Amino acid sequence: KTVLYLFQVFIYTLFIFNNCSIIYFILLLLLLYLFLFYGTFFLPFTIIIYIFLLYIFIIINMLLLLVFSILLHFIVIFVIIILLQLLFSIIIIIAFTIFLSFVPTVYYSFPFFYTEILYLFFINLLFLLLL
Repeated sequence: KTVLYLFQVFIYTLFIFNNCSIIYFILLLLLLYLFLFYGTFFLPFTIIIYIFLLYIFIIINMLLLLVFSILLHFIVIFVIIILLQLLFSIIIIIAFTIFLSFVPTVYYSFPFFYTEILYLFFINLLFLLLL
């Protein structure tokens, strides 16, 4: 039973680390846009969207940490959170597809962001299958 509990803690830690890594990825992309698109018309909108997404991810991760610290034993809560993360990933992909149709100038560097979102999606799916 102790081994199973430690394995669950390990999975939770991986899950939290995976979700935190996307925050740093967005910060790096934001810095990239500051250098590459400085002075262009769409830069303010791009920065506003990235900062908004950054705050969303930070809030989600804070809530995840809170839930994991309180309800570590309840595996059902963890599964629900993973399903919400999967839904959130799909929403982000749809939102950015719509955003790309309005902003063609930043189109070419967005595959990196899509890759990260898809990575988050499939890792969460993998965790769901492991449980």
